[in-house]
Amino acid sequence: MREKRDRPVARGAGHQWIHNNVIALLALFVALSGTAWASQAVKEGGGKATPAKKKKSKRGPRGPAGANGLNGAAGANGTAVAFAAVQDNGTLVPGAGNDSSRIEGGVFNITQANISHAGGTGVYCFTLPFAPKSIQVTASNTGDFGGSSFATATGNVRTVGLLSGCPANATARVRTVLYGSGAAYAQPAVTDLAFFVWFE
Repeated sequence: MREKRDRPVARGAGHQWIHNNVIALLALFVALSGTAWASQAVKEGGGKATPAKKKKSKRGPRGPAGANGLNGAAGANGTAVAFAAVQDNGTLVPGAGNDSSRIEGGVFNITQANISHAGGTGVYCFTLPFAPKSIQVTASNTGDFGGSSFATATGNVRTVGLLSGCPANATARVRTVLYGSGAAYAQPAVTDLAFFVWFE
């Protein structure tokens, strides 16, 4: 009687299936592990590489001062059309003043021919080569009348009519007045005084 023998198991196909799937599973595991690590790295680092902080170096000693810069451009001219320092006798003071002139000098766009004055009247008339729109005048208080008196001046420009005490062609007039005060009080009197006048 012939003995029964077990049939040999066909191992080729099954072995190949296991082999292929094991490699695929290993590849999947490695891929998932790498993704998880990268995700964690991005989360901790904010997605960017953090550069190392540089240490601040100590400030060195101050260097020498640089050379002076160039001069700026000249400024625009002022608004004065003319100005003059005038002595009490009606004479212009073109340069630096002195004790006899009683006022600091300075003249612009006015000549001696533009001024007329009768001594003792305190009236100074200006016949100017331009039409003044306004006048400012300041009397000098450096005269010999003492500390108990003070000087003042008034100015007028010709707009309508004539300027009394001046020629018909005068365009501006200055009057200087001396005031007494205290024990030396006296009625204000028109007196020859030095002054500074400014025209616009």
